[in-house]
Amino acid sequence: RASHFRSIVKTGISMGDIEYIEQFIKNYARRLEPNLRTPLKHFAHANVFFAKKMYNEALYNILRAELNNTLYKIDSRRLTAKIYYETNSIENLQSYLDAFSHFLKNIRTIDETIVNRNKRFIKYLKKLIRIKETSRDQYELNLLENSMVNENVSEKNWLTKKISEMNIDNDKKPVNNLRTVSN
Repeated sequence: RASHFRSIVKTGISMGDIEYIEQFIKNYARRLEPNLRTPLKHFAHANVFFAKKMYNEALYNILRAELNNTLYKIDSRRLTAKIYYETNSIENLQSYLDAFSHFLKNIRTIDETIVNRNKRFIKYLKKLIRIKETSRDQYELNLLENSMVNENVSEKNWLTKKISEMNIDNDKKPVNNLRTVSN
């Protein structure tokens, strides 16, 4: 079933077992319903390429994964947003997040919990972008991470990783030591 295929791909990637997932796609994609085979292969490959940090290939595949299922559409939009973030396409990302938010407002056929998780993903990603573009302030990053801890947020691990990366970048920045020079 398509739902099992999706679950196995997402779980395997989240566990970091990319080689297994590539073999899984190769072995089992042909067992999918004929009308879903190609779009689901593109969807799966997009996720694999993203995990490998091959963002152009990931975007290429996710744009070809034309799936009509609402859950796949949400997954695709979230993955596209992450690709835009990773490639530092901030203007595209901000516009895309607005469109994604509008898409979520109009969904009536899916569990409200899923919609809310993704609304929170958008909210936190927008905050992360703002911090990244303005201050990269350690305090703001910690606040963002702490506010996310108790919330049900899609892609929480990825968001937390991006916050940690910004914290590491902050630690690497040279400290401005002002010295007074006497004449």
